[in-house]
Amino acid sequence: MYVDERGSAQALIRPCDDEGRVRGPWLRGLPPETPEQATADGETRDREQEENWVGWRARGVHTAADVPLFSPLEGWKAETRGPQILRPGYDYLLTIGDPGDSYVYNGTVTFDARELARLSPGKVLTGDGPMSRDAFEQRAQDEC
Repeated sequence: MYVDERGSAQALIRPCDDEGRVRGPWLRGLPPETPEQATADGETRDREQEENWVGWRARGVHTAADVPLFSPLEGWKAETRGPQILRPGYDYLLTIGDPGDSYVYNGTVTFDARELARLSPGKVLTGDGPMSRDAFEQRAQDEC
């Protein structure tokens, strides 16, 4: 994730696949946490498993690309839910997986609007915090 010179949030999606493909991607915005609500059988629900997310989900295998955070590529035929804007208090997860088997590799970065607003120019937000774009590109290659 990074913020471009116009102030727009962008997703950097990097594949490990030799053909430049990923499964997904999926951007989920989860509403602010509320006190745990018990289900009928007494179990608590996992907020990440709930269906009340906002964002978009591109099912299947797609060519990896840099994309505006709330504008998945048209060819991805992504399902969208809710307003396609950063919402205060929401936690966001951007997830990708291996095109053949998401158990081989997958990646998720979590963030919120405040983290993106604090991101310095030229920095990329990763699961390990901000880093330079060059460091991100190198790390993406090394992880594969």
